[in-house]
Amino acid sequence: MPPPEPPFPATATFLQHDRGRPGALLLIGGAALLVLIAVWLVEARVTLRERVAGARIEVDLADHPVDAPLAGRVARLAVSLGGEVAAGDPLVLLDDESARLAQAAAKARTEDLAAREAAAAREIAADRSAADALPAAQAAREAEARLQAEAARIEAAELELAAVTREELAVDGTLTRDEARAARSRAAMAAARARALELAIERIAPEVEVERRDRLARVATLEAAAVELAGAAAAAASELRRCERELALHVVRAPIAGRIARLSDRRVGSVVEAGAQLLVIVPRGTPRVVAEVDARLAGRMRVGQRARLEFERFPWTRFGFRHATCAALGNASRDGTLTAELDLDEDAGSAIPLEHGARCDLEIDVEEVAPLDLLARSVGRLLEPSR
Repeated sequence: MPPPEPPFPATATFLQHDRGRPGALLLIGGAALLVLIAVWLVEARVTLRERVAGARIEVDLADHPVDAPLAGRVARLAVSLGGEVAAGDPLVLLDDESARLAQAAAKARTEDLAAREAAAAREIAADRSAADALPAAQAAREAEARLQAEAARIEAAELELAAVTREELAVDGTLTRDEARAARSRAAMAAARARALELAIERIAPEVEVERRDRLARVATLEAAAVELAGAAAAAASELRRCERELALHVVRAPIAGRIARLSDRRVGSVVEAGAQLLVIVPRGTPRVVAEVDARLAGRMRVGQRARLEFERFPWTRFGFRHATCAALGNASRDGTLTAELDLDEDAGSAIPLEHGARCDLEIDVEEVAPLDLLARSVGRLLEPSR
């Protein structure tokens, strides 16, 4: 008896012929996966990082210690630890009362000497002007004296004529002898006065010369005194400048801009010695990373390699990493280590402050290899002990 036919003969025939397809699909999928894995093993790149501990942040400029320029008592502290200062800002104020008193005394002496110098200069100028005016005054006096002498001679001549006339009249008896003698006396007095005026003309030139020499001698004396005053004024001015410089030293100012990194325990009222360190300023320079690389890694370091920084005080799980690029490599030391310098990337969004002296660890990208090469190296290290 023949077997009964299935209720759906066409469907049964299709299923019977399609039994081998799932295996073929699995085979094709597995082959494709193997190809992808092979491509990844050959073409992909895996970054190998080496860790360097104990790196530090430095700036281009070294720390700048600030010392007390002179001994004194601290009057005021104008800064605090960690504060920012600009070049020229006051840092520490030392007691300056004695320096101010010395400056005031030096200033008063300088002003007094300057006033005396000005008065001496005015006297010298006045005497020189008077000496220069003497020739003109002499000429005027001589002209006036000559006019007076000429008038006296004319008067004396008239009186002489009158006396002669009266003497003649006295001989005739018209006038008395007493009147004649009086006329003669007046004539003699007029002649003497005229002679005196003529002699006065001759005395004018010597008198003027004596006056000129006296004035020139006074000018010389005043000039000598002015030279002494000038020397004293110069010394006083020098002393004033010294006092002003010493007074300025009582205000200790920042020599450079930067941050106060260390501050001594000097309190207000304490006494400091000259040269004692007051504080340390870290300048505002470009931060960089400096690391000491051991001999094992020294041969794998290259300029241009990238690195990421992990700071001790700022966990990377919360603050992330800062990144840098190897900029320079120093020569190897006797112990095989070398100094590497790395330039930090600009990262305005990072919350990690780049403070001078901050410690961090580096992870340096030393090499990029294919996964197949990395696998071969691992297998080689596993087999190495059995060789």
